[in-house]
Amino acid sequence: MKLLMLITFSLGLHAQTLSSCFLSGENYGSQSGTPTSINPACADLILNTGDHLTKDFSSDELIEVTGKNNILIVRINALDGNNNPVFFADEFTSGEKSKLSNIQAVDFNEGDSRVYVLNQSNDGKKQVYSYQYDVGGNNTPLRELVTDDIEEASNLRINGEETLLISSNAKWLRVFNRLADPDGKKSENSNNILREISGSNTLFSSPNDLVIYNSEIFILDNDRVLVFNLTDSGDIAPKRNINGSNTQLSGAKRIEINSSNELVITNSDGSKKRFNINANGNVNPL
Repeated sequence: MKLLMLITFSLGLHAQTLSSCFLSGENYGSQSGTPTSINPACADLILNTGDHLTKDFSSDELIEVTGKNNILIVRINALDGNNNPVFFADEFTSGEKSKLSNIQAVDFNEGDSRVYVLNQSNDGKKQVYSYQYDVGGNNTPLRELVTDDIEEASNLRINGEETLLISSNAKWLRVFNRLADPDGKKSENSNNILREISGSNTLFSSPNDLVIYNSEIFILDNDRVLVFNLTDSGDIAPKRNINGSNTQLSGAKRIEINSSNELVITNSDGSKKRFNINANGNVNPL
């Protein structure tokens, strides 16, 4: 009983600490009254609670991005004289101007050094916001994708000049301009759908993660991988799929490309399975 009470107390203290972080995030950088800051201790709390949707890394893993509720935290590491990673800085993005309220997914895009966030506002609407990764503060988003066409979105990836979103519930993949913004005047600022993959032929059941390699999209859908051409559109069948008992996929939740250009899929138990980039069918992991 004493142990149970101690565990309950510890969990309550942890939740209260996170709650205080989110509360300070609401008032972060306030210009009315006394400006507030976010306790540096909130960084570790938030970084340790991100999941596979709300956490991302740079290719060299020196930059770690995690979103939680209304706070985006970017941990920046550097290399010492022996090429070992050492802590450099934590950057918080939050506050009224940031428009962050309930972060659903994040993607760090090394192409433009920005973090892209799928956010859900308090009225239930969804938006994609972007921020400079190494600035932080109570700053307005650099770009905003705001349209009813992303209300069911659950995850996102940036590829070149495009933003790709998938919906686990509505079973679609939709492509938009990366530079979409309601204040923009050019065609690349349009928030219209550029392409969409959806329909029974896609075999979508519950797509939850995706990765792009060369001219192909790899979509993790439950315990299988569905492969499409980057330019595909409509109710189209996948060109390849990785599926079956030999794959050893179980509760698969994240798909990545490693430095050897192999598919790496993380199961719910944390185990990782590697596959050839051209794998097809009921194949064994490498």
